[in-house]
Amino acid sequence: CTPRTDELRWVRERSHAPASRLGLLCWLKTFPILGRFALPADIPAPLVAYLAERAGLEGIGLERYPRRTQVRHRAEIRAVLGVKAWGDAAQALAIATMERIVGGRTHLSDLINGAIEALVAAHYELPALGTLRRLAGTVNARATEAWLATVASRLAAVHRARLDALLVVPEGATESAFSKLCK
Repeated sequence: CTPRTDELRWVRERSHAPASRLGLLCWLKTFPILGRFALPADIPAPLVAYLAERAGLEGIGLERYPRRTQVRHRAEIRAVLGVKAWGDAAQALAIATMERIVGGRTHLSDLINGAIEALVAAHYELPALGTLRRLAGTVNARATEAWLATVASRLAAVHRARLDALLVVPEGATESAFSKLCK
């Protein structure tokens, strides 16, 4: 994580205020690891202090890293690293990847990991994990609904009636036949 001389020079050329320079350096060093921009407050203090020392910015923190400057710095880091921002195209790639692999996967984490691999390979910035969880849940729900519809369409009326009967709680009973089967 030690900044190279060319990285320190690049940071000095793009930002003059100490807090902004430190913020830019922190993102330059953390983005390749995380695949996204961490909130300045979420960057571990020991890492911030280490990078500040290496950049000659001892005693400076990220508390005064201006939001407007952060927007510009995100664009500059994406450009220098050759990364595209998360947007409609990245989301479409994540969804298409999840849809392609959902058939053989039982865990949402498999869908999320597949999408992360595809996004990284295509040089996209990663979204928040919550975004990927939501997309994976939606893709999984659609695939499950389609699978259940296929099964239901293949059932003969007599078999459908037998399955429905398993869910009926007979008069005087406290549970259905299905409930008993599940014990």
